[in-house]
Amino acid sequence: MAMETTTLNNTRSKNVATDRAVRVCNENIRKTLDLARELTILADEGEAASKDDGCAVLYGVVRDCAYKMRAQAKKEKMSHQASGLWF
Repeated sequence: MAMETTTLNNTRSKNVATDRAVRVCNENIRKTLDLARELTILADEGEAASKDDGCAVLYGVVRDCAYKMRAQAKKEKMSHQASGLWF
């Protein structure tokens, strides 16, 4: 009986730790999506104010990074949703 209780408590502890880790991961995915949105806005504003080619290239790089970040974050979000880990 004591062994079963210990095993049950260990399982619960692992589930709580896993839930906590998943929640942190999901929050980081949300933050990444927000950051990608902010980078896209920065690129738009930067290009509009750009007066030379170097700045235009910089904001193109920023936009490219934002697109890549958003695409990967969306992919991870969909993966979490499909496996029931998005909450």
